[in-house]
Amino acid sequence: MTSDSSNTPDSSEKSKEELYLDIAKACLAAINQHANESPQKAYEKVYTAIDEAMQAQYGPMIKAHEKGQRALEAIAQLAPEDFDKAPDIAQAALQGTH
Repeated sequence: MTSDSSNTPDSSEKSKEELYLDIAKACLAAINQHANESPQKAYEKVYTAIDEAMQAQYGPMIKAHEKGQRALEAIAQLAPEDFDKAPDIAQAALQGTH
């Protein structure tokens, strides 16, 4: 979804209703902008608007989940003599440096 992000709180600060409203607005904008096109073309534009809005809203959360998953996998693969490294791996993931 293309919008001015300078005045928009990031997705972690928005309520569920605000997130859904952003997606609904993107869909309506796509429908209104492509109302004179074939139904298939309009559907494609709406699909693209939904996909972009979902990526904007949930992309950061998915990336954070993936980062946590990688950290857990790294910790799970530690040899017993390296267990003391687990807190550092976890901290690095939480700080975004893992």
